[in-house]
Amino acid sequence: MSSLMLHCGAASITRNALAALPIPEAMGPRHVVRPFTDDIDLVEHQLNDYGLCVYDQAFGVTHDGNRFFGVLEVAPLEGEYISKDYGLMVGLRGSYDQSMSRGLAVGSRVFVCDNLAFSGEVSILTRQTTHIADRLPKLMRDAVAQIPQLAEHQHKRFDAFKMRSMTPRQGDAMIIEMVRRDIINPSIVGRVIQEWDTPSHEEHAEDGYTVWRMHNAVTEAVKPANPDRFAIPAIWERTTKMTNFFDEVVGL
Repeated sequence: MSSLMLHCGAASITRNALAALPIPEAMGPRHVVRPFTDDIDLVEHQLNDYGLCVYDQAFGVTHDGNRFFGVLEVAPLEGEYISKDYGLMVGLRGSYDQSMSRGLAVGSRVFVCDNLAFSGEVSILTRQTTHIADRLPKLMRDAVAQIPQLAEHQHKRFDAFKMRSMTPRQGDAMIIEMVRRDIINPSIVGRVIQEWDTPSHEEHAEDGYTVWRMHNAVTEAVKPANPDRFAIPAIWERTTKMTNFFDEVVGL
């Protein structure tokens, strides 16, 4: 994984260094401080139970060590549903200072450009309060249990994206609709149009004008100019909306 989409002010960190971060004191009687690595370990063990393995990972923390972001790239142990174009991702987030809920979401990474996109089928968010040690493991187990089925659905989704042809003008109309739906900011419309007209990666234009081409145009455009200042939470929210919209376009 060439880079992790970090929140503004965050820095990359290894899993071992993440485990070594000091654990702050609870902020009140209902605040429970749960180590970030507990979530990673839990998800990885659950993935293994369902025949999936983590073969790449990246993590980031804010400068004060209070907020955490991570992505795990997963694949079936037996090699089913492996694509040369994209991989299955699990995104994790959380905070020690209660500024952000603990969360998990499933998405994809396009290999040629390292773009991330999340979908809404599997997503959890929960506050770090009393009984989180009982509540969060069950939520994560239930979420991970859906991932093998989602992996198959992801292939059907992206095949549908690749097979759905459009005219250039239909693509322009989609861009306007995405602004209306707050999927993309008006400030990046020019970048989306540029990627739609002339993709940075020629692989995205192989099948002409398709929903897959638009998918990659948007995910390329939402990346900030500085690759060290990516923002997982923003990507998480916007690409979930994007995926739902594209599913609507292709009739899924």
